[in-house]
Amino acid sequence: MRSRAISMGVLVAILGGFACGGDDGGEDPPPSSNCPKLEACGGDPVGDWKVGGICVENPEAFVRSLVNNSACNDVVKSTRDIEGDGTYNLKADKTGNSEITVSAVGEFAFTDACVKALSIGNSAATDCAKVQAELDKQESVASASCTASGALCNCTVMSEQTLAFMGAYSVSGSNVMVNNTTQAFCVSGNTMKVKTTSNQVTVTLDLTK
Repeated sequence: MRSRAISMGVLVAILGGFACGGDDGGEDPPPSSNCPKLEACGGDPVGDWKVGGICVENPEAFVRSLVNNSACNDVVKSTRDIEGDGTYNLKADKTGNSEITVSAVGEFAFTDACVKALSIGNSAATDCAKVQAELDKQESVASASCTASGALCNCTVMSEQTLAFMGAYSVSGSNVMVNNTTQAFCVSGNTMKVKTTSNQVTVTLDLTK
C-alpha cells in the first residue's frame, strides 16, 4: 500500500504530460542550472525517437521532492546517477506515444524532526529501520538502504519510474503541447532536445532517431 508519509511521485510531475498532465506555462525557471542551455529552434518533431540522455537542471530540488514535508528540506545530502531510457514517438497524424524510464540515486540523512513530521517515529536513529520500510513501500523506489549513524538515519535510495503517454499532441512554433504541457524542442538532423519544467524542476531529454 502506498505510504502517505513519503512521496516519490516527482518524476511524474516533472515530465508532466507523460503521465499525469500539468501546465508549466506559468512557472518561473529554477534559479540555477547545470545543464547546457536549450535554444528552442523547432523543426519537424515527427519520428520514432529514443532517449539518449537526460539532464536535470536542479538535481537537488529533484531529489528533495521525494520527501514531501518542509521539516525534511535539509535531509538531502547528494544526488547522482540520474539517467533516462526509453522512446518518444510523434506521428504525422498528430498522435504519439512515449515510454520513458527515469532513475536517480539520492543520499539522505534523516533527522529526528523529519522522522517525526513524517509520522514514522520519534528518533531517526532508533527508527531507521522504519524509515527504510516506508521508503521500500513506494512504487517508484527500486531500492532503499538505511543505516543509523549517531543521531541520524542515512539512506541511499534509488528511484525508478516508467512514464507512459499515448494520445494527441500539437506543435506551435518551437513548442510541443502534450496533455496541456508545453515542451520546448529543437530538432537538428537525427537528434532532438525536449525541455519541460514543472514543480520548479526542469528536465532536458536528448533524443535520437
